[in-house]
Amino acid sequence: MMHYAIFRMFAVAIAVSAMPLSALARRVGDDYSCDVGPSAAARECFSALPRNLEFKKVTWRNSPDDDTGVYFTEDGGISIPPGAMIVFRNAGRCMDPHLPAPRRGEPMQFVDVGRLVPDKIRNIYDRLIERSAQGDSKVAKNNLQHLVWALRVAGTDDPIASNLTDSQIELLDECAGRRGAFMKYHEREKARNAKKQRRDGGENSADRISAGGFSYDASDLRGTNAVRRIESHIAALTEMGEKSKETTVSDFRYGEIEDGLYSDITCDGGLSFTARILNASGQRREFRATDFAAQVGNGGVAGSRRQRVTMSAPDEVMVVTGAMLEEAGVGRDVTVAEAEGTARQRIRRRSLSERKERTAEERSRKEKVREKKRKTRTDISTTIEEPSPVPPVEPVPPIPPDTDSDTVTNEIARTVVATEPVSVRVIALEYDDASGKGMLTVEIVSSTFKESNKYIRRNIDRLVRRESPAEASSRIPPDAKLEIETITINGSDFCEVRFLAK
Repeated sequence: MMHYAIFRMFAVAIAVSAMPLSALARRVGDDYSCDVGPSAAARECFSALPRNLEFKKVTWRNSPDDDTGVYFTEDGGISIPPGAMIVFRNAGRCMDPHLPAPRRGEPMQFVDVGRLVPDKIRNIYDRLIERSAQGDSKVAKNNLQHLVWALRVAGTDDPIASNLTDSQIELLDECAGRRGAFMKYHEREKARNAKKQRRDGGENSADRISAGGFSYDASDLRGTNAVRRIESHIAALTEMGEKSKETTVSDFRYGEIEDGLYSDITCDGGLSFTARILNASGQRREFRATDFAAQVGNGGVAGSRRQRVTMSAPDEVMVVTGAMLEEAGVGRDVTVAEAEGTARQRIRRRSLSERKERTAEERSRKEKVREKKRKTRTDISTTIEEPSPVPPVEPVPPIPPDTDSDTVTNEIARTVVATEPVSVRVIALEYDDASGKGMLTVEIVSSTFKESNKYIRRNIDRLVRRESPAEASSRIPPDAKLEIETITINGSDFCEVRFLAK
């Protein structure tokens, strides 16, 4: 029995020595996004990009940018038009205080911060990152890296979250909007999980923090050495990453943030990476950087797990417009050509397509309308050639200027203006949310351009809001007043109506 006890103790000692990570690190492994994988569609789109692209810098100061269509939103997002690509570099913060740092050149993908920060304190994290991006001196003074770690390990027995200064706790409460919010959550969850958490045999205790071969007193986080300790901590994690074995998943760098919005991310070393985001959909998409963290690999291979890196809202991006990518032949399978052309080009393209797809019945109907017009003109001409021999007893009052008249009699002029009712059909509607400008294309089914012009001006609201495609008309604010700027004829049967939604 004694021999069995000694053997069991020896086996446990071997098992503990084989665990390079703390209990927290094993808990962190549970939220490692193993379901993240490479995207074949993203790889195809990025692989088709030409090498010598022309970039234009767009910053939040000169946003919106009419040339590229990219603009920064008030909540820190970046609005990307269809077909365009943005490129930016991020120097973030470590989110896993006990995992090795990523290595230079390793592929990365975005994961939702909601997987890493508990829902109940997610608002604290969002506000903290926002204040840091705004240059808040209080955030800089209170060591953002320590605060990010505290939010990450909140509710566990890790000493990082339990060794905050009064000033740091006050800052977290300000971000939460109520006093004591963070510490109440931390202590409550820590007590609830105490029975579930297993200790790691002494690598980390309530008094010590370890990162690889580096170790320091937890109380140092509340003293004058806090900044130096955390810098050394990060350096130790970086060294662990450089010494670790690289486990690269094929094409892992190509990810899909959402349908049609693709990413290509490569680690620049340590806590920096460069990301390319391509909107290969036919719609404008918004990317909000603070909603994501960058991750190396899916964690499915032993030793492949690395610390995740926070995202801060970039204040500038480099942009390649969709028009350039279209010219290079990129993304034709994702309707870049239709989505990024000018309004006039799109409408003409669609109008031509509509005309080609008309059925024989529609052509016959239009021919009947034309024949009816020709017959009316013939009847009028005959009446003019054979006027009544009885002269009018009294002169007829002059006809208003906007009425078509004839040189023979006013009675004949009244016959001329008695035309058929106006009939138009909406072909396409384009609307730009940023400028509030739109273009409506209508087909004149019957009547003259002059009469149709009057009809369109009187009924512009109904044509845009009720008879146009719902996808485009739904984006126009319901309380906006539609004001026509110009109406031009395009061909013999089509009108282009430019309007402004105020």
